[in-house]
Amino acid sequence: MESDEQKFKASNQIKTICMVVGIVYSGFATFMLGIVFLQKLMVYGSGIPTEEVTGLNSSHNIFFIFLPLVILLGIAYIKFGFSFSKTPIKPILVNNILRIVSAIISVSYSIVCFRLLILGLPGFFSITAVLMILSSAFGFFIVILVFNLPQYFISKKIKKYYSIKF
Repeated sequence: MESDEQKFKASNQIKTICMVVGIVYSGFATFMLGIVFLQKLMVYGSGIPTEEVTGLNSSHNIFFIFLPLVILLGIAYIKFGFSFSKTPIKPILVNNILRIVSAIISVSYSIVCFRLLILGLPGFFSITAVLMILSSAFGFFIVILVFNLPQYFISKKIKKYYSIKF
């Protein structure tokens, strides 16, 4: 009897974590996509020549590529959370797929942003360049943490879920 209660509690914790992660990913990415779209409209509506905003345009293009992927990843987490105990596929397999997709998105986003930063540096030894590199490195670690830390907790909970005996 106690193991059924523990299994139910562990299942609800996994569902809650997955749905919260999914809602945060989807909500944040949708919000940011709206902001980027509004910025693009403001820049083109202001009549600024395109040559003067190439860096901004490049960063907008990166966001238009990666933010829809983050929205889809968030939807996948929500779906996984809703159907955790009812899925015909092993939840460990689904979790590993989501882990791989999260890692691919976070690493590729970080690489693309770092390349954009290096190509657009004002001068290699200027203080602006050093600050941009430091902020880029900080952003890299934040992106890696935000995309991969929830996976650690979800994996830990799933392993605990399967270690509970009936």
